[in-house]
Amino acid sequence: MNELIEKLKKNEKPFGLLSEEEQECLEIVGKNNCLFYDSYGKWLCGEVSNYFRKNSSYRIRPSYQPEPEYVDYEITLNADTWLGCFVPGKINSWVRLYKVSSVLNFEGFYSKHGRHQVDSISQRINEGFDIYARFRK
Repeated sequence: MNELIEKLKKNEKPFGLLSEEEQECLEIVGKNNCLFYDSYGKWLCGEVSNYFRKNSSYRIRPSYQPEPEYVDYEITLNADTWLGCFVPGKINSWVRLYKVSSVLNFEGFYSKHGRHQVDSISQRINEGFDIYARFRK
């Protein structure tokens, strides 16, 4: 989707001539994050209509950044010296490290250095790494 967003930041075609995938992408991004081509030959923001007009050209604002597809929660020690993380939406939001991988939408353990295996996390934290449990949104 990111490639499509970058392509649509340079779009000059009318909405009606875009592929279904491109039209859907613009609709997901929303008109408030788009510019429209006016009759004076300028790209402007704030078109009055609430829908995309088939004969008007739209492009995604250059400054637009999509929301990340993942949420990261830092792995920390709790008072009992158990490694785990706080996962919003769980009944007891503190989840022990060995149970984190069973939480819905879990993707893996990450740091700025890449992905980590569960058995190396304790050592990496002791070395000063910030480790995160990553979940799909």
